[in-house]
Amino acid sequence: MRSDDIVNVMYRENFPRFSQSACAQRFFNSEKAMQGNKIRGQIAFAELRSATSSVGSRRKKLLDDHVKNTSRFLAKEAKSRKTT
Repeated sequence: MRSDDIVNVMYRENFPRFSQSACAQRFFNSEKAMQGNKIRGQIAFAELRSATSSVGSRRKKLLDDHVKNTSRFLAKEAKSRKTT
């Protein structure tokens, strides 16, 4: 799932509370923090998830899936850097 798709879901489900740019800013700030060390990433994800979890589990699943895929990608990237 692309980051833009997650932002759009967050926007649709939180329309009365957040503008689309606010949803995008919140998501990308959290995503940037998740690229740091593991503990900072877990904290950033927990904050993002709790901030967007009031409507339902569909969005949580989108976020969970996105973070799993991002984590796998970052782990592969870090591993390839160590081997080179």
